[in-house]
Amino acid sequence: MDNVVYEQIFPYLYVDDTQTQEKSYICLEVDIPRTSNFTIKNMKLIVWSYCHKGIMRYSKKGYVGTRADCLSDMIDRELNGSQKFGIGGLKLDSMTYFMPSKNHYGRQLIYTIPEYHTKAQV
Repeated sequence: MDNVVYEQIFPYLYVDDTQTQEKSYICLEVDIPRTSNFTIKNMKLIVWSYCHKGIMRYSKKGYVGTRADCLSDMIDRELNGSQKFGIGGLKLDSMTYFMPSKNHYGRQLIYTIPEYHTKAQV
């Protein structure tokens, strides 16, 4: 997994139009639209999953659609309802198409992380 961090998985939105290899990418960002106090925050997790258009054709048992569709579905199956962050689990707010460049296509997934604790054992 370490060999894809900062190569295909980024902790920020990354688009390299000079990339010559046809790859898939996952980018993550956290947004804090508001805070209730210094202990509890409502947060948003934004995930961009996208692929080079040259590798969109894809087939995997249990998944339907293009490579970008399957990648976003895999991410959603892992994150949606996850109890690893916040109270009550992540909730998918939206999933929309995303074209970071003329050669790439994918999805933007936005999750709400309700009542994320910034201190341990609040």
